[in-house]
Amino acid sequence: MGRIRALKESWDFDIYEVERDEELPEEPVFDELILSGMVFTPKEYEKVKLGVVPGAMEDKWFIYWENDKVYCHRSWGGECAFVVRFAAEEEGYSAVSVEALPDFIPCEQIPAAVGALLYYLAENPARQLEYTKQYEDLVLNKAEQEKKDMGALVSYVMFGIQILRGLDGDYGE
Repeated sequence: MGRIRALKESWDFDIYEVERDEELPEEPVFDELILSGMVFTPKEYEKVKLGVVPGAMEDKWFIYWENDKVYCHRSWGGECAFVVRFAAEEEGYSAVSVEALPDFIPCEQIPAAVGALLYYLAENPARQLEYTKQYEDLVLNKAEQEKKDMGALVSYVMFGIQILRGLDGDYGE
């Protein structure tokens, strides 16, 4: 990938002063979930810590590492969707919890979405695919349970896929 390390200051907007219809709270309120099974080798963790700076507004994520946490912001609106906390372990580093912006995506989908994003950054395509498939299945199941009309179903599924594939420009087309 050849990425340069992303810093909090690397993206060109004030995260909490983006022009929008409704005001963001000064300190966003997050729901916290415990994660399990997301273990990264030291080499993978170094890649995760690089984060990603979007190359264009079409890129969906601005992600940076700070103080053993990875901050995942939507690139255009600036919302901090996820904050993932890591801890050192014998075999590497584990993603141990995630704070998620309420109502960004349904709670049951968060671990799969976070796993896909983190393993993308770690350049581990097998684990990324595993979490991406979990996420896509959860999105489809949720859409089917809610019995949305076909247009809404397609829109909902495409939004879910864009969340994950927005990093590399593949929007599921």
